[in-house]
Amino acid sequence: MQVILLKDVPKVGRKGELKRVKDGYFRNFLYPRSLAALATPGRIKISEELAKKRMIEHEEMKKKAMEVKERLEKLVLAFEKKASAKGKLYGSISQKDIVKAVKDEAKVELTESQIILKDHIKAVGDFVVPINLAEGVTAEIKVEVKAQS
Repeated sequence: MQVILLKDVPKVGRKGELKRVKDGYFRNFLYPRSLAALATPGRIKISEELAKKRMIEHEEMKKKAMEVKERLEKLVLAFEKKASAKGKLYGSISQKDIVKAVKDEAKVELTESQIILKDHIKAVGDFVVPINLAEGVTAEIKVEVKAQS
């Protein structure tokens, strides 16, 4: 059975997509929860128009992300933290610190989930931190950590 999704459904698809699902899944799960509607010719046409509009918006978002990427890759964030003689920080630098520094330096709003750090930075040195700006657009910023004197 072909349906049009009215909301994002995990492991099925995104809002506005045309999907083929089993009759029982639609009847017992999707339709009662208002997650999907039957695909009629009129709804299919509307769905296709929405898909085109979404593609245009996605391309515009990607262009903006590329502009932000260029600005961020020129950026070098410098942090001064208390550290031991061996260069180990007494605290750490987290995604939250990086988001705040990027906002102050480059005037770019980011979320903590966009910063890809496997673990907090806990040592003195130079690091490269990847930032996921949009689907397929990743910027890398340089982070310099120095011991506070």
